[in-house]
Amino acid sequence: MVRNISDHVRNYLALGKSVDAALAEVLDAPWAAIDDDVKSAVREHVQVELNKNVSVQDPASLTQNVIETGQWYLGPSSKDHAWPRYEEFLRATIQDDATEAVDAASTRIVSLLRPPRGDDFLVRGLVLGYVQSGKTTSFISVMAKAFDAGYRVFVVMSGITENLRAQTQGRVDHFTSLLDEGKFIAPTDIYKDFSYPGFELNSQTGNHGTGVVIVVKKNTAVLRKLANWLEQAGATLRQFPMIVIDDEADQASIDVGSKGRTSAINKQIRRILKAPKSAYVAYTATPFANLLIDPALEDDLYPRDFLVSLPRPANYFGSEKIFGGPEGLDYEYNDKTGLDIIRDISEDEAVIVRPKSAATIDNWDPKVPAALNDALSWFLLATGTRRRRGTGNRHSTMLIHTSMLARAHLRLGTSVQAWLTNLIAALERDDGNAWDRLANLWEAECLRAHQPVPESFEDIRADVLEAARATRVVCDNYLSTDRLSYAADEPTTAIVIGGNTLSRGLTLEGLTSSYFVRSASAYDTLLQMGRWFGYREGYEDLVRIWMLEELQRWFADLSLVESEIRDQIESYAHESRSPADTAVRIRTHPSMAITAAAKMRSAIDSQMSYDGKRVQTILFNHLDADWLRANVDATRDLFAAAGGEPRLVHFPSGRKGFRNVPVKTVDTFLKSYKFHEGAVSMTSRLLTSYIRNENPSGALTSWNIVIVEGDAEMPTIDLGLTDLIHTITRSRMGYSRPGQANLKSIASTRDRIADVSYTSEEISARFKDLAITPEGVGFARHDTAYRQLRAEDNHGTGLLCIYPIDSTSTPRNWDENSATQTLAKNARFPLNAVDHMVGITIFFPDATVQNSSVAYKSADLSGLIIEDPADEAAEINAIDAAGEVEA
Repeated sequence: MVRNISDHVRNYLALGKSVDAALAEVLDAPWAAIDDDVKSAVREHVQVELNKNVSVQDPASLTQNVIETGQWYLGPSSKDHAWPRYEEFLRATIQDDATEAVDAASTRIVSLLRPPRGDDFLVRGLVLGYVQSGKTTSFISVMAKAFDAGYRVFVVMSGITENLRAQTQGRVDHFTSLLDEGKFIAPTDIYKDFSYPGFELNSQTGNHGTGVVIVVKKNTAVLRKLANWLEQAGATLRQFPMIVIDDEADQASIDVGSKGRTSAINKQIRRILKAPKSAYVAYTATPFANLLIDPALEDDLYPRDFLVSLPRPANYFGSEKIFGGPEGLDYEYNDKTGLDIIRDISEDEAVIVRPKSAATIDNWDPKVPAALNDALSWFLLATGTRRRRGTGNRHSTMLIHTSMLARAHLRLGTSVQAWLTNLIAALERDDGNAWDRLANLWEAECLRAHQPVPESFEDIRADVLEAARATRVVCDNYLSTDRLSYAADEPTTAIVIGGNTLSRGLTLEGLTSSYFVRSASAYDTLLQMGRWFGYREGYEDLVRIWMLEELQRWFADLSLVESEIRDQIESYAHESRSPADTAVRIRTHPSMAITAAAKMRSAIDSQMSYDGKRVQTILFNHLDADWLRANVDATRDLFAAAGGEPRLVHFPSGRKGFRNVPVKTVDTFLKSYKFHEGAVSMTSRLLTSYIRNENPSGALTSWNIVIVEGDAEMPTIDLGLTDLIHTITRSRMGYSRPGQANLKSIASTRDRIADVSYTSEEISARFKDLAITPEGVGFARHDTAYRQLRAEDNHGTGLLCIYPIDSTSTPRNWDENSATQTLAKNARFPLNAVDHMVGITIFFPDATVQNSSVAYKSADLSGLIIEDPADEAAEINAIDAAGEVEA
């Protein structure tokens, strides 16, 4: 009974009624005769459903307060039709926890729209996903729930290419096929884009809850036809609340027209959104351009109403997992090894596999050099192994991405096909050299695997030959009639060569081996090329990527950019700030643009401080004795200036150090300490400048210094105190550049509260519910809780931690005879420094003055002022009372 009555409440909420008004309409109706106990139960049930939307932590969302406080969508109902069918399909195809994450996220997104049967509305929001992470599943789930709630027209704009549109159409068609016949009318199909359909939007179209779903590519002529068709409906269009899903929203949708002119596609999207009830929901994994749209243009696409960051799926194969932690990201120290799947391509080889220019292509004769040979061979080995296992995605694909030039793809495709034909012939005649090369590659790669590969070469030998025979070489571009497609009834095995058509949205099923040479000058372009992101269930140990070393560094840097954007969204959501009053900042890079210049023309320079941050030295010139000795001397001088042995204190945490050290002493130390030249966001100038700007407000005038000391059996270092200091172990990452040691992190989460007035036992008792799992879940919660604790205990005081590091530091379980350890770039290695090192970490309290350490870009919100109507009315009344209003 409670659920049935609550469903009536839903209907009034969908009409735009407030929660209180909707409850009153149902519970206080004369005909209802509902007793008080049932009324209380209904109110409680409705509030519980509302709280699910308001309090959900994932996805993090940035929303307007009016939406937060006026929820209209209670989530799926027992009477719904579309979502239960789609949910059943999801539970049969993906894990339950993944389905639940999709369920929570889609409910949250729908709740941020507007009541479909209420007043006219225009909503603009953005959903931030991950490259190849299930964004299509997310927006189909949103469509299903929105349809059940009363939305009737669904437009999906899917990229700019027909093959991507057809792929998305197929996914949408599958969804509608799960529903009862006649629930949706579809003017488009996998063979045709939108043209004028044989029906109009009128009262007959909407009978019996019929919906219309249209999948279009972002093409000016197509979108113009769609806008014209919608406009023909006139006032009747109010009966058809509409959602426009813009997939790959940073591509083509952004207005890049010259001054005074709107670009063609953007203009048509704006026309479509003039429908009286329309919600624009942008989906992208690279939101940089969308976040830099001019918010002052009221009819443009800046996501002023909401911004949602989808949670990263647990089994997602993403940037941080592949490329490791970027320098500067707030990692907790550990010496576990990461995945070792990146292989180097030399600059010399890169010259061979890509033409110098479009003009030279006809005379270009590409070869299959060493790294490409390995990448192709590994693809066949891995595909054979996957066939032997018989688990996971049945399809297997290799990506070759060397150039954006279509004719270059065709020339290289000819060489790859010749390589494959010759190899098959050699294997079929049992050529010993050919088989030995494959066997040697298999053994070498198995030694480097991050987990033991169970199959031997002899186990997979026959499968490799069958995989080679089944492989086809596909050049997918506008010059080629061949297209990458995946059969439903049998596995597809393909080596695909392409450029733009492969770098946007198109899913490469079962991607196993990638050979990537093409460079890019912008964040969004580079990230979208990373087709290897996604899901690799059952064959994570077989995935390999060949690329240039510079590109590897850039991808690692972009991990930091992405992470910061998501952190900001989560932080803003907790503080109930909206995209209309708080712009998301995007970190700049010395070697890459954020996006195309035309997409950033409305952006402004923005700054970000060390506010509440933890910054640490992770790069060291470990082979430079003079450099290392200078930092030891600087530390000795610091301790002497802090008062030396007489002023040394023991903190309740068990650490020792100095309390209430004047800022001048710390300033002198930071100016004499030698920071690595590669630490662009942690330099003496930036640190001392930030501290100096905080001092006038009374912050950071006093500092605590903590020595993070090792166990008694560790080697010692003389830092000028009576007792020698025991060093700690911090090993070197395998991807460190020659002559430098990259430690990735030296600080642990608990170091942030090393100077508080609580013992370790008291701290553990206080935070016993914040357990950190072996996978690291809970680290962010701990860090936030520790920041709050330290703010209570040491308000405005800086914390400088000193880390004496043993020169012979060796990672746990190190085996110098293990070939795996000596090959893995993402593994930890012995430090092998020429002397002990001194690292530092600074834990900053919340800022009182904003001052930058890193340059950022953001949207300019200065022209976007959202007034509170109550405040505006009060101001008018006050002016009127003073006799200043004449009319």
